[in-house]
Amino acid sequence: GSEEEVAVIWEPIDSEKYENTGVFTVEGTVEGTNIKAVAKVTVRTKSSGGSSGSGGGNSSSPNTKEIDAPETKPTPVTEQSPIPTPAPASESGSPARNFNDINESYSWAKNAIEELTSRGIIKGTSENTFDPGNNIVRADFMILLVKALNIQGQNETNFDDVNPSDYYYEALAIAKGQGITTGIGNNLFNPKAEITREDLMVLVARALEQSGVLQITEETDELKGFNDALNVAEYARKAIAALVREKIIKGNDHGMLNPKGMATRAEAAVVIYNILQNFQ
Repeated sequence: GSEEEVAVIWEPIDSEKYENTGVFTVEGTVEGTNIKAVAKVTVRTKSSGGSSGSGGGNSSSPNTKEIDAPETKPTPVTEQSPIPTPAPASESGSPARNFNDINESYSWAKNAIEELTSRGIIKGTSENTFDPGNNIVRADFMILLVKALNIQGQNETNFDDVNPSDYYYEALAIAKGQGITTGIGNNLFNPKAEITREDLMVLVARALEQSGVLQITEETDELKGFNDALNVAEYARKAIAALVREKIIKGNDHGMLNPKGMATRAEAAVVIYNILQNFQ
């Protein structure tokens, strides 16, 4: 396809992050769109007799580092763009996607993935791939959750590690304002970290409770049917029990919740699908 130069709003570069030499990733957003841009930044030690640069440091010092400016050609990341509010399947008009990598190993997630993609709730990583086994990060799952439940709201504040230019800024602001998440402490959310299954389930339960369709009670007997119930953190037990009660969470074929495991894209799709099946 043809190439076109576009303006990119890059995230602020934290000099402390580049104390060591190496290649790092810088992210940004194409100006006026929700398309994410990714660039590689090379940090190298400037030689004592090196040429002058734009960093403004002492060019004669062998310990001075310079950062190569990121290229302005964005790499779109389809999954990490904000996801539109889903339309009912009958109104969507988008055919179900047949991804090449949804094989027999992911037969348990096939219907969920095809339904959600046909409704515009989730996207593949390319035209023909979904990467179902890849872990989903905290910010991306929050976008899925907020959009799938059509959670509305305004919040003038956000987490300290979330910038207004981030594609997930609005979703996290809504989630924080609605009490769905309080982050990891110190007003941080750690948006790019992978999310554990139990944290994912807690966020789902809180979102459903805030939406008025789920009640989190003191009852946790539902967890007794799982072989690894004792591995569920205390803070997550009531929320997960509520989801099991509503058949949103069913565990795997081995009778395990795997609460400490990282949630995959396929697992996230199934959870969102179960929510829509139960409460739409």
